[in-house]
Amino acid sequence: MAVILIFSSCADIDAIMNPNNIDLFSKDKDGKNGLLKHYSDNDLNLPPLVEYIVDFENPMSVKYSNHLKKLCNYTKIPYKNINIKAWNANLEIASSTRVLCVLETKKLNVESVAKILKFVSDGGTLYLPFACDDKRFGFMVGMKTNSEYATDITSFGLKFKENFIPTLAGISTRKAITHFGMSGENFDYAKIKVYATSINNEFFPTILENKIGKGRVINLNSTFEFEKMDRGILFSGMMIGLEGIPYPIANTSTIFLDDFPSPLYDTKMEPIKSEMNLSISDFVKNVWWKDMKDLAKKYQISYTAVPAFDYNAKTDPPFLFNQWDAKKCLITVG
Repeated sequence: MAVILIFSSCADIDAIMNPNNIDLFSKDKDGKNGLLKHYSDNDLNLPPLVEYIVDFENPMSVKYSNHLKKLCNYTKIPYKNINIKAWNANLEIASSTRVLCVLETKKLNVESVAKILKFVSDGGTLYLPFACDDKRFGFMVGMKTNSEYATDITSFGLKFKENFIPTLAGISTRKAITHFGMSGENFDYAKIKVYATSINNEFFPTILENKIGKGRVINLNSTFEFEKMDRGILFSGMMIGLEGIPYPIANTSTIFLDDFPSPLYDTKMEPIKSEMNLSISDFVKNVWWKDMKDLAKKYQISYTAVPAFDYNAKTDPPFLFNQWDAKKCLITVG
């Protein structure tokens, strides 16, 4: 069996932060590593598979819990939120749980460290979708024991070294993101696996994995607040801990794009007004349509346009074309 670590003093916490002499894994009578936590078929039928320790006083923690909850809802993966106050009081992880998520670890109490380390070493996955400067968890995310926990203030974007998301190895994206994560010199590269770096600094790990026993810690080393468009990144981090569960990809042949095409207006509206100082008609003609053609060429997409004839909520005939006639512009299709 795996060794059970119980820490009851400051000296024990120091041992976690300086773990070189800790043997995390007991030996069985044959001298082999003991069997770590086994998830039976029955466990997989019991919710949750994914638990998120949410701090309801932290809007970002709540936002990420909503992202992961929605992702699990899409993919039918059993999911559960745990209020961080209830977690600190009980320190209970369901027997079916394979991925434990927490955005910010600093509000976790001292006993959490031993509980989570035991969970990971027994085969679970700790998912930290935020840069971790909590020294109690430095060992878990693959920090050096003498790390100074310096922050990188210049690295930006994502450059995938591995297929963290299927087929994206070698692809760079999200150039506008500045991470303000933990700098590369903090990490022990002999221990960690780097799935993605920043675009401008390949020594800055933006997505990394550190294995501990039969489990692992997945860390998104960024303080950037990921949005709905980044849910694929958040989902892939979670899926690494769900071995044996197929990575669900939509087998989609048709995508409905709302309001394509729509009437054009010469008015300037937000956020396009602030970002580009363009009217709606100029944006659609000179920016949006060009992007749509580039996407069609890149991904070999065919468009079928079905115009909505009237946008004034009129549901009874006759249906006029006043809004379409008010603004006309010439665009090239090819």
